[in-house]
Amino acid sequence: MKQSSFLVSLFAFCIWSESVFADPPVNDMFGTPVALTELPASISGSNVNATMQDGEPQPGGYSSAGASVWFQFTAPTTGLVQIDTYGSDFDTVLAVWTGSALEDLALQEVNDDSGSVQSMLSISVEAGVIYWIAIYGYSSESQGNIALHVAAF
Repeated sequence: MKQSSFLVSLFAFCIWSESVFADPPVNDMFGTPVALTELPASISGSNVNATMQDGEPQPGGYSSAGASVWFQFTAPTTGLVQIDTYGSDFDTVLAVWTGSALEDLALQEVNDDSGSVQSMLSISVEAGVIYWIAIYGYSSESQGNIALHVAAF
């Protein structure tokens, strides 16, 4: 009986440690975003085990936001772009930034809970400018599968 209890405990630890010590997503850091090469774009991903890196700005007034992942696109034309996280399975905060380095980012727009716990925003973009999309969990514990949609109008 003791041996089976030990094995159950060991199995539970292995399952727990696999999720706790798993690698973060490849786009966890600002310097390794997923590039969106064409618009419209729909992409799936995850922020499970994502972090907030040192010096990473908080999106607007959302000081509890965490577990960020990064995406990037260059505006093909001047106009409007709509971005949403509809279909994601956790509470998202969506932010769009411009700038060339993490410490120089300028917040363009942020949204939380656009009619649900997912986010949606529209921004005016300028042709040739690089835009950084950050998807955060509402808190560092808000993690899951991401559905990101970006479309130019």
